[in-house]
Parts: sequence; C-alpha cells; structure tokens
Amino acid sequence: MTDSFFTQSYIVLGLSGKKGVGKNYISETYTIPQLCSKVREKYPDKTIIPYFFSFGSCIKAELYSRNVSFKLDDFLSNQPKTKEMRMLLQSYGTELGREQNHDKIWIRQIEYWMANQLIYLSRSPISEHLIPLFVIQDIRFKNEYEYVSKLPNSIIIRIVSDERHSKTCQIEGIKDDHVSETDLDHHLFPYYIFNDSYHQPEEQSMDIITHVLESIGL
Repeated sequence: MTDSFFTQSYIVLGLSGKKGVGKNYISETYTIPQLCSKVREKYPDKTIIPYFFSFGSCIKAELYSRNVSFKLDDFLSNQPKTKEMRMLLQSYGTELGREQNHDKIWIRQIEYWMANQLIYLSRSPISEHLIPLFVIQDIRFKNEYEYVSKLPNSIIIRIVSDERHSKTCQIEGIKDDHVSETDLDHHLFPYYIFNDSYHQPEEQSMDIITHVLESIGL
C-alpha cells in the first residue's frame, strides 16, 4: 500500500451480529483503536478519521422526525431496548422500508453518506493526510453484506456471543425470529470475534486487523 492509496481511497469496517453481542463495544474498544495504531506505525503523517453509520440509527432518525410517541432519550440510550421499541424498529426498517419500498433502501443511505463524507473531506487543505474509515455497525441482510464486501478495502467481522445475546433477548422479552435477526445466521463470514466471557476479543481483533492490513499491502 502506497501513500497515493490514502489520498484516493478509504477503509471500510463492517460489523454484523445478533442484538446484544457487543458490536459497538468491540469495534470502539478494540478494533478501531488497533487499526488506527497499526496505520500510524507505518504512516506517522496520516490520521484515520472514523465515520460511523448504522442502519438502525437511520431508522431511529426517520421515526423521531415523524413524531412517533417516543422521547429522544429512547433513541439515544445504549441500554437494551424495550419490546415495543425493538418491534417498532424492526417493522419500520423491514416491513415498511425494505418490503414496501425496495430492499436496497438502506444501502442507498450508505452510498449517500459515504459520498457526502468523501466530498467534504476532499475540500480539506490537509485531505492528503486523512484516511476515512467508514464503520458500518449493523449489517443485517445478505444484500447489505454483499454490497459492503465489494467496497474497496472492506473488512467484515461477525461478532458472536450466545450468552450476551440470550441475556438481551430475556431482558427485551421478544423472540429472535425476525428476518433482520436471522437473515445472516448461516452466512459464512471472513472473520469472527467471539465475545463470550471466556474468550479474549482484544487478541482476536488484533489478529484480524494485522492479517487484513498485511493482505492489502500495509
């Protein structure tokens, strides 16, 4: 990987996993800092700028803008969702979004979001020193996976934790049979991080980052 790569391209980190497994925690605590550190070692004059995208956040923003009867705090909370909140998000994102419009509705949101950030960064007087890192936090459907996997320099990680997922299901009191939770159950991912209490996610994450960066020439 040469310096010219960083002035013309970007890195994409895609995350997948069932609810409650720790997708955001793993990426923000381990994977993103490790990625930034590794790149900085090789290119000390470069700075990674993370940009976070969540399909769920798009749905929450739509719902809030339409004055649905929830407080803003309900959408901002990082705690397990109520049964009503989970069902509303699933219904709006899938039945009212993907099925009534088209199944690329949220992919179009990614395309708009990435283009907007890249255009904005291109105007910066220090753009040649910046590396956009697009973090897509909740890949849930096969076509979303296929789209992200074809983006330049993409890393897709499946986070797995049966114990954390089971606990979240118990707290929310909702079955885990919605298509947004099951569509990728049997899909083969290039990388996995196991996040049950007896695993070491930090070491798994570092191994993945090291392997991926080496494979793309860093």
